[in-house]
Amino acid sequence: QYIILFLGEYRPATAGSFFGHSWTIGIEEKFYLIWPILFIFLLGNAISRVVFLCLFLVLIGNLGDMELRGYGGIAMGSIAATFIFHWKIKSVNTYFAFSMFVSAYIIQIFSPDFIFSISVAAAFLVPALYQNNCSLIAKILALPLFVWLGRLTFSIYMLHILCLNVVKIFFAKIEVDNWLIVFWVGYVLSVVVAWLS
Repeated sequence: QYIILFLGEYRPATAGSFFGHSWTIGIEEKFYLIWPILFIFLLGNAISRVVFLCLFLVLIGNLGDMELRGYGGIAMGSIAATFIFHWKIKSVNTYFAFSMFVSAYIIQIFSPDFIFSISVAAAFLVPALYQNNCSLIAKILALPLFVWLGRLTFSIYMLHILCLNVVKIFFAKIEVDNWLIVFWVGYVLSVVVAWLS
């Protein structure tokens, strides 16, 4: 019932993790209902923008880890898009934005509490790549391999937990207990399954 109602973030731990990543889809669906209302404030006069910013900061400050990653992450991208496309604000330097993104990933590996920093960094990186599409980083990311992977990302995202679970079960049966092997085999499998689907 949690999955059908897009309330995956409220599923009890006892429900298992096979469809555990469905919580992000639920957050995404609910965000699409909320964002148009917030967007009105964001496009309004200076007072409505201040109200929006205050509400946004209060909301971010009171969200749990899952909600912060979900609502906060999508909101960062939406706000960045509004700044870039509606107010025509120039993005930051591509190399600086890419450095921020890589740094956010490295920080998150050692301190998972900072996972939201990836969303913040991505909110700077995507507009920077869009506005500076002649930069070396943009050209590298435009290579056929990255374009192919980019087209598969949503399918990979939808399938990766399922593939990781299958790989975990398989390796448990043959008594291989190495998280790194499970991780890489699971992600390679999710790319292959996404490509075939």
